[in-house]
Amino acid sequence: MIIPTMLDGAEHWIVSAEKKRALNSCYNRMIRSCLRINMYTTRKFHITNQMAHEKIGVGNLDYYLDLRVLGYAGHVERMGNERLPKILRDSHLALPQRKGRPARSMADQMRDGLKRKNISVADWKNIAVHKTEWRKAIRAPSVYAAKKTNKFENWLSTQKPCWAGRLKNNLVKNGTEAKSLIAI
Repeated sequence: MIIPTMLDGAEHWIVSAEKKRALNSCYNRMIRSCLRINMYTTRKFHITNQMAHEKIGVGNLDYYLDLRVLGYAGHVERMGNERLPKILRDSHLALPQRKGRPARSMADQMRDGLKRKNISVADWKNIAVHKTEWRKAIRAPSVYAAKKTNKFENWLSTQKPCWAGRLKNNLVKNGTEAKSLIAI
């Protein structure tokens, strides 16, 4: 639920480094809250973002952002040449340029995603024409990998779901034996 909400319409965004940092920060906080990991626990057990992602079974946010951007790029590439999205993608305005580095464009973002997926920038259009090949190529794992530590696994295995403590307290207050009902 986190990823579709955060990346709604991401295929049309131009994500700067500052915006990407803010998105990653928010994403990682949400992942940690799903695991009930606070900052004290993070520091004590040296829990990295990658370890938390692996525990839930999700990838890095850049992987999902690249998936959206490259998926849409392949969709546009398969369109006919008369379609407006393809015309706009291939067009260029001949306006006077401001001083300094040009603003980041969707093409720059797509090029970065292609490099992370190890897809040739020169040949991506040939792959994108074939939908199944393109999907396999963009869903390939990127360059993100890390290993888990035993400390984190040991700590996480001792954690109970948040409802278990409340259920036990409520049952004891009502006079019911909690040990027989909760097998955690």
